[in-house]
Amino acid sequence: MKIICAWCNKTLTEDLRPKAEVSHGICRDCMEKMFGPSRVVLTEFLNSIELPVLVTDENKEIRQANRAAERILARDGRQMQGKRFGVVIECANAELAGECGVSPFCAGCAFRRNIYDTHYDGKPRHGEYSQHKVMTAKGPAARRFKYSTTKNGNSVVVAIEGVEDLPLEP
Repeated sequence: MKIICAWCNKTLTEDLRPKAEVSHGICRDCMEKMFGPSRVVLTEFLNSIELPVLVTDENKEIRQANRAAERILARDGRQMQGKRFGVVIECANAELAGECGVSPFCAGCAFRRNIYDTHYDGKPRHGEYSQHKVMTAKGPAARRFKYSTTKNGNSVVVAIEGVEDLPLEP
């Protein structure tokens, strides 16, 4: 989906496919002309949200995380930057393959698929689940994540609504 500014027609998100759908948003310049410069720092805004929230870029890599995400994932936000979800949640498949998205098991990863789909079509996903075998300090474990995704510009925002420990299957 191609997204253009409704005020100045500047391309915000390019889509080179023939007959790609077009949607509209507002660019930063037009936003500032309409409402003045933003006084909200993104980090402060994210930290005001109680749910764990991560912001990914067009490469599906984490760019920012709020304090709630740092707590639930037991990582500093700077350690998460530039990494994909599988690495951050310590998915066993990402560890085996050396990075998230490389293992044959990654093709079925709901986290990966929903972030990609939301980035591609701009449609939010709500109340999704993704189950992973993860490597913890205490050894292998199984976890199920409940989350939602939404697109904002070239980023996909992921809100983690819950994490449940599951019995580890052999």
